[in-house]
Amino acid sequence: MNQTFTAEIKLKSSKERGYFDQLVDAVVRPPRQIYDPSKLGATTVLINKLLIYREDFVVQSRQQNLKLQGSLYSPVYLKGKASPCIIYLHGNSSSRLESSCYANMLAQEGMSLVNFDFGGCGISDGQYVSLGWYEKEDFLNILNYIKTKYQISTKRYPQLGPFGVWGRSMGAVTAIMAAAENPELSTLVLDSPFSNLKQLCIDIGDSFHVPTIGVRFVFYLLRKKVRKIVRYDPKHINTIQYIKKLSTKCSAYFVRASSDKMIGKNHVENLYDAFKGEKYIFTFLGDHNAPRPTEAYQGIIRFFATRLIKSTEIQKMSLSRKSSGKSHKIEKGYKSQRSYESDVNYDESDDENAKKLNNEQYITEMKKPQLLNVFLSDSDIDSQHSLDEDLKDHDLPQFQDIKTKLS
Repeated sequence: MNQTFTAEIKLKSSKERGYFDQLVDAVVRPPRQIYDPSKLGATTVLINKLLIYREDFVVQSRQQNLKLQGSLYSPVYLKGKASPCIIYLHGNSSSRLESSCYANMLAQEGMSLVNFDFGGCGISDGQYVSLGWYEKEDFLNILNYIKTKYQISTKRYPQLGPFGVWGRSMGAVTAIMAAAENPELSTLVLDSPFSNLKQLCIDIGDSFHVPTIGVRFVFYLLRKKVRKIVRYDPKHINTIQYIKKLSTKCSAYFVRASSDKMIGKNHVENLYDAFKGEKYIFTFLGDHNAPRPTEAYQGIIRFFATRLIKSTEIQKMSLSRKSSGKSHKIEKGYKSQRSYESDVNYDESDDENAKKLNNEQYITEMKKPQLLNVFLSDSDIDSQHSLDEDLKDHDLPQFQDIKTKLS
């Protein structure tokens, strides 16, 4: 990821704006990642002889009828078949570019990917974000659109469903809030969600050196300001109350960074404890925006595959395999006890060693989706399908160009 962020609104410097104004900006108008649509790449991509087709779409959302820009990535060999679909929900300063490289990872396991820009993000309409409040509506509108348009398979795309949700930061909070309203959303990957917006604002305020004695008053002022600008009350973004509403039939895979200074460790732990279904937690060295290690992606793909793919040909892979080092940890049935016992195999002092990780390598791999193949075990896709079958009688002319190059 690590894309260059370009703010839609030119914010004044910290010297020109007070701490309170900076806090408001952090909540409703963080830096915006605006990009040229050409950055999405070609509509047809050939990676390791696997064809992936991208179809862009526009969905209207919210009372303002904002136009949301989205994309569907589907493996061509699945045309005429059913395909589980993962919907990716990005963070507050990001866009769908964050997840486009995951399409190949999912395609290797027979899954499609849908991603989109929330209102006020990327190249979708809108000026502000709401850290989950209006984003939930955006997501559910996208879901309804997908279920309506892709109910049947065609030569271009498969029939989509069941659905899994992969959210990061604000996107993870949105996933929890939406799942509380829609029981169909029962397979969740939650990367760095916050448990309560009030506590998050207090944490942000603390980073701006707001005196502790005045922090509650600051939140009161923040609520008043946000209600005026964005027309929602931040006190209603209480993620832990939403996660308590989820059914025990839900499964969740939590991801957290050990040195996250934006969303502290307790946010994820509190949500984990409150979640009643089958759950896993993965801890890795790094901060909020650090590249996730290869093991995180392996675990996420296995998590989706074992829960969404019904074919007996799919090998049920273990989620609790041993870690190869101290830089990450995954546990099933993890019990948070606010003590060293909860992290018996995890040494907090190793945070100092995070600088030794080859982050440049991770960044390169994340920018080049074809290199993500090495993160995964051998694919379990139908071994009988061939590239010729993908290209045969297809109505996309660019496929013929690909076939010519391969011959």
